This record gives sequence, structure tokens and C-alpha cells, in this order.
Amino acid sequence: MQRLRRAIFTFVTVAAVAASTACTGLGANIGSGSKGSDFVQSVIIQTISGIDVLQVVVRHCLVVQSVALGAQGSGNGVSSVQGAVWTKAATPGGNILDIGLFEADCTTPYGGEIQQAIGIIGTPPVCSDSNGRLPLATCSLNPGDGTVFIKATVKGVTGFNTVKVFFS
Repeated sequence: MQRLRRAIFTFVTVAAVAASTACTGLGANIGSGSKGSDFVQSVIIQTISGIDVLQVVVRHCLVVQSVALGAQGSGNGVSSVQGAVWTKAATPGGNILDIGLFEADCTTPYGGEIQQAIGIIGTPPVCSDSNGRLPLATCSLNPGDGTVFIKATVKGVTGFNTVKVFFS
């Protein structure tokens, strides 16, 4: 009889904790939807697998995701389920053409829609001659490695990171 009481008490305790967590959450609710979505305070960009270093070799793809961070009251929350609008910008001394933005499949060009994950492909460097722009393979000028800012905007908050592009 005492075992049955313990089992019932344990079950009731677990159910109460589960219900409490489901109702209040363990942090700020900044996921998709109307509740809490405006609590995004910052956005970070991180790689999805492997070492979290934003480096890509030309003609290769790196898949990254946006992570929205927020605070509500004394609790902090993280939501990686909310998508972002992605853009790129030149770094000082960098070239915006050094990367291309693609869907996470790394084959479909990114069209500007809200996506949580995105593929970054290092594009071959170009140089100019008297006839206009030519692929680096046909030029003698080697511009060196490049850098580009990648930006993710979630609920009006933009986070950015630098992508290093290696041409060799």
C-alpha cells in the first residue's frame, strides 16, 4: 500500500512540474507567434554543425543559423526557431561579391524570405582588365582572401558576424 502511495505521489509531482513548466516556460518566450515575440534583444549568427567559425573556402558552402536572444523579467531565453531576413555588407577592405547567399540546401539562391538557416558560398574572386571583369583564373592579379559581413534581422533587431573567405 505504501508503494502505491509513493507511486501516486511521484506521478502527481511529475505532472505538476510538467504543467508548471508548460505554462510558464523556463525563460523568455521569444519563439514564433504573438506571445513574447517582441522581446528579441539581440541576434547571433552561428554555424549549424562543426566548429562555430564563420570561414568558407571559395566554391564551398557553410550553413549558418540565426538565434534570437531575449530577456523577460529576471529570466533569459533563447529561441532558434524564429527565422530572419538575411543580407550581406562589405567589411572595411572587403568585397560584398566574395560570398553568395543560398537556401540551406546550398543550391537554391536565397530570395530574401524569412529563413532560420542559410547557406553561404564563397564566390570566386574577380579582377578587372581593359575588357572588364574576368574570373581570377584568367588574371594575374591575386586579391588575397576576403571578408564580408553577414546580417540576420529578427523582429527589427539585426545581428551580424564576419565571414572569412579563403580563395586558395
